[in-house]
Amino acid sequence: MKIDENNPSLQSFPKILLDNVVNGYEVSPGGGKYDYIELDETMFIYEGEYKRVNDWQKENSDEESPHYVLRETIEEIVCENIGTHIMNKGFVTRSPEDFIIKKHNIVFNTRVSYIFSEETDIWSWVPTFLDLFEVLEEDDFYYDHYEIMRDVCIEVLKGNYGVDVKIILNNHIINNDPNCYLVLKHDGRKRELHPIVFHLLLKQIMISEKICYPSSLGAKLPLKAFYYIKKLNILDFLNGLNNSYNWDSIARKQNIKVWDPTTLR
Repeated sequence: MKIDENNPSLQSFPKILLDNVVNGYEVSPGGGKYDYIELDETMFIYEGEYKRVNDWQKENSDEESPHYVLRETIEEIVCENIGTHIMNKGFVTRSPEDFIIKKHNIVFNTRVSYIFSEETDIWSWVPTFLDLFEVLEEDDFYYDHYEIMRDVCIEVLKGNYGVDVKIILNNHIINNDPNCYLVLKHDGRKRELHPIVFHLLLKQIMISEKICYPSSLGAKLPLKAFYYIKKLNILDFLNGLNNSYNWDSIARKQNIKVWDPTTLR
């Protein structure tokens, strides 16, 4: 996306984040002159120490090697308050690298992140399906998260990558409580996040999957994964992660309704 510095969503945004939003850069052709190169998409570029939520999973995370470079394409602006005491402000981002090399094989890079700040620290969270689904599964009071994901998926399949997730979220709200939030937990720590953070991340994961794997499930994969994590035990779910058709086989053996890629249910 291209961010206008006058975007009202950026009002009262943390300065430590705004200072690293980049729409272009200067190059010198020589002779003391500089040309300004406009980027097609706004980026978040930060060179300095930052923290990763994923490091919570490691023992003595405070002693882990620090991370020093963030170079991300901004896809979504998060600007939501939880009541009057918690502000969720940050960016959902995607790696600008289309491919990565793993064990000498070139694979598509579908990584999506949430970048935010706390006081003087910048944080990055790169969630897995399990990270997202475990939190959504614990919320049985505010939202029907599967139906929200399904509505977003339908729009992404149509090519509507600009679908407004907040409108869909509000269409499925169960309890209109301005103080509602979901809790991200790792190793005894927790962070309160607005539900839209999770669904914006899932939307961008769907887009990545659709672009990178159009001949397979594509954008439908996160939805199918969430369906089966609600139906199967965790071991059977994990056994199907490398090949989603294994979930269908396990479901048939256990007389569980097989997920339908046509109806998305």
